[in-house]
Amino acid sequence: MFVALPAGALVDRWRPRTVVVVAHWLRAGVTGVLAPEVHTGHATVVVLCVTAFGPTSAVLFWWALAACFALDALSCGYW
Repeated sequence: MFVALPAGALVDRWRPRTVVVVAHWLRAGVTGVLAPEVHTGHATVVVLCVTAFGPTSAVLFWWALAACFALDALSCGYW
């Protein structure tokens, strides 16, 4: 809820392509950092929680963007 509420408001103001690109790069970056941590055995519970929060937050921005597109399509009479 800490990220989902502001995500909807921010997505309305940002360019859709920028939101998708940043969200995917954030998810890729966090996964790229987590993989060596797990492989070397340095992944603690704190590291796992932080790395779970990052991609989840990025996905929330993407979902908010998808909801905006769905509402635009419905309001324009495409459906």
